[in-house]
Amino acid sequence: MNPWEQYADDVRNGRIPACKRLKQAVERYYADLNNPVYTFDTEAVTRFTGFSRVCPHVKGHLRGKPVELEPWQQFAFANLLGFKVRATGRRKYRSAYIQVPRKNAKSTVAAILADWFLVMEDGQQDIYTAAVSRDQA
Repeated sequence: MNPWEQYADDVRNGRIPACKRLKQAVERYYADLNNPVYTFDTEAVTRFTGFSRVCPHVKGHLRGKPVELEPWQQFAFANLLGFKVRATGRRKYRSAYIQVPRKNAKSTVAAILADWFLVMEDGQQDIYTAAVSRDQA
């Protein structure tokens, strides 16, 4: 079982405490896996997690070391990148809102995702990021 599947299973079975929204996301994940409208591209998610490992941390005590996505991050990106509409081959999700507390590598992970779309995806990509303050941007 890969990390995002293990995370979903742990949330579903109560081994990881979770809020209502996360539990709903996990149930949606399982429903989509069984929905014939969608297909799940495990290879795309595996490629993305591998891509993240060639991206180094740029500051702090981990500076220069490869980024290792946490299981919850892999679960989020598995949902975003893995589900595709069977009839078209296009991703199910075109945008996402992920709310994460301070000091959880939001900027680092957002940069990795933006780099992924710029370098690894076919076609023209529009990538938008936002910040609360100009200094943060």
